Amino acid sequence: MTLYILVPVKRLAEAKSRLAEVLSAEERQALALRLLQSSLEVVRQAQSRLGAVGIVVSPDPAALDLAAAYGLLPLAEAASPVPAEAGSHLEGRTFNAQAQRHRGSSRALSGRSQVGRRAPQKSDQGSSFTVHRPPITVHRSPITDHRPPFTVHGSPSTDHPLNAALEQATAFAAARGASAVLILPADLPLLTLADVERLWRASQLLYAPAAVVVAPDGQEQGTNALLVRPPGALRYAFGPGSFQRHCAQARERGLACHIVRSPRLGLDVDLPADLAQWLAIERADAIPGTAHAPLETSPMHDEHPPIALDDAVVAFLNEPGLLMRLGTLGSDGYPQVTPVWYLFEEGRLLVSTTADRVKARNMRGHPKVGFAIDRDQPPYRGVTGRGLAHVVAEGEAARPITQRIVARYVPAERVDAMVEALMQAPRVVFAIEVQRMTKMGSW
Repeated sequence: MTLYILVPVKRLAEAKSRLAEVLSAEERQALALRLLQSSLEVVRQAQSRLGAVGIVVSPDPAALDLAAAYGLLPLAEAASPVPAEAGSHLEGRTFNAQAQRHRGSSRALSGRSQVGRRAPQKSDQGSSFTVHRPPITVHRSPITDHRPPFTVHGSPSTDHPLNAALEQATAFAAARGASAVLILPADLPLLTLADVERLWRASQLLYAPAAVVVAPDGQEQGTNALLVRPPGALRYAFGPGSFQRHCAQARERGLACHIVRSPRLGLDVDLPADLAQWLAIERADAIPGTAHAPLETSPMHDEHPPIALDDAVVAFLNEPGLLMRLGTLGSDGYPQVTPVWYLFEEGRLLVSTTADRVKARNMRGHPKVGFAIDRDQPPYRGVTGRGLAHVVAEGEAARPITQRIVARYVPAERVDAMVEALMQAPRVVFAIEVQRMTKMGSW
């Protein structure tokens, strides 16, 4: 699978207009340049680590030149032709010369506000936005794509410039064999390679053939990162309220959807308050993964005839706090028995787990499972059984079932926090269709 990372960039001179009350035009342009440089460095790292391909789509020749300097593909935005007077062609021009154009505005901004991961040092020679890299001479011209706007599954192309540019870049990537595209804005100051890897891994853990991974902004209004697999599975709807629109569209199209909530991905520098937050969450803690469930190899016996799910059995299965010992078959032919939380609904046993757990892989490969549910207090009783497991929900669609399962085991005031922690990694819900069940113990 090949990931293409698309970075849309508006004209640098027009960027960050909502910061006009605190920054001058030159300062805003310098800030936009620094944020772009930081984003392109992360994409460059992703190309090396993940084998991804980075594309910058923009009407600004300076942004396209910078993309080439970082080893990314520059794609001239067809929807916004570049005026001839916007700047000379960049053949033979060095990256340091580009930085020199913004040096004065960088110095002005550094005197007002010094924020971000790369704190200004004395070696910066007065410019908090100077990038200490060897001079890079650019000898490539931006790619101009003259094809019509990309149409997503019959949907008409949107008139919004950003969405139209992304459709163009998506068509460009798809024509070159992209299996997935990741949209990354150029104004995420805390973005790291680990964030890109997390988004990519989440998409690979979703079993569905078409899926999206979306990272909202801190207010859960906008979309700060969007991974779509395959390209074109989702129509872009960037703009105010895009997070909800993208999620709703994923549901309508039947796409698996996973939401990544991250303090790093959640911050985009659009408003004066965002500048203040930049430094505050610089050292945001990494989101912990969910712990592995302990293993137990308890034999299961099937010595009695199968029973009907009478009222007593149903009442027993609905008792809060009971654990299921779930037996799955590994690819090596050995069984694995794992204690799990469960929910009994409509004659089925529902189990929620992280998509990359061994038991999840086992059930995907070998749907035949065994289980035992018993009480460890008098009167000692339980049931054993077997059935067929299949996926009924994954990604965000797993959240409501996971919520109901968790509610059986933790106090009500802790349910929401527990579910939010569990949903940090892509989850999948399996339903076990019971084929046989027997009683054991004192009934």
